[in-house]
Amino acid sequence: MNKLSDSLSKLGMVEPARIGFGQPRERKVVPLVLLAGRTARKRRPARLAETLDALVVEGDHKSAVNRASGWKGCWGASLKDASPEGLDALKEAGCDFILVESGGASPAILRDDGMSRGLVLPDELTDRTARAIEDMPFEFLVMRQTAEPGPLTVTGMIGMQETVSLFTKHIFLKVERLPGKSELEALKDLPVSALLLNADRADAAGLKALHAAIKEMKPRERREERRPLLPLPTSSGMALSNTEYDDDDWGDD
Repeated sequence: MNKLSDSLSKLGMVEPARIGFGQPRERKVVPLVLLAGRTARKRRPARLAETLDALVVEGDHKSAVNRASGWKGCWGASLKDASPEGLDALKEAGCDFILVESGGASPAILRDDGMSRGLVLPDELTDRTARAIEDMPFEFLVMRQTAEPGPLTVTGMIGMQETVSLFTKHIFLKVERLPGKSELEALKDLPVSALLLNADRADAAGLKALHAAIKEMKPRERREERRPLLPLPTSSGMALSNTEYDDDDWGDD
């Protein structure tokens, strides 16, 4: 399991205490919402390591490897396409995940090689497209905000919920501005597993405050297992009926 998969599987969990004698160590807490930052710079500001749970480097595989050099945490490459050789180079360099930016990429980009896969969702989704994406080997999906950049509104939340409800996969929300505490709570309950922001333009103080606010968030209320809200097809193409019948409704043959 790579670093990203491990973090996503443990969202909101506390590392178990070590059994035995010895110097007690601080127990690691996995945040409820991860912070992922995109960067296209050759040199990363030192502050990123303190506030980001994952780094997303842009460019081809060669530039991605160069930009991630020295990064000790979880990182991945945002690619429009990749050759098998390029994917090999990324994995060898310690890449944890591939974010697929374009539907025009070669199917080779989806190969099973131990790195997680994510997909940037199109702005318009049909039920058939959503069902196909749900069945494909993506661990997480990147969703853009449905409203114009600015404070979240109920209408905006409804629009995002429409997309979230189509999938059981982890949802990363691409944000143009850093959300406030009340917005964080709303996004947590969608649920959103990670915020994807532009680390090259983000304010250092704002990032630090956001990181602290996420650490203070309380766990989500336990919910039943989520299932995508898609119509179930039958052989006739009609959705299955939920109508219940009593035994008396059926006649004897």
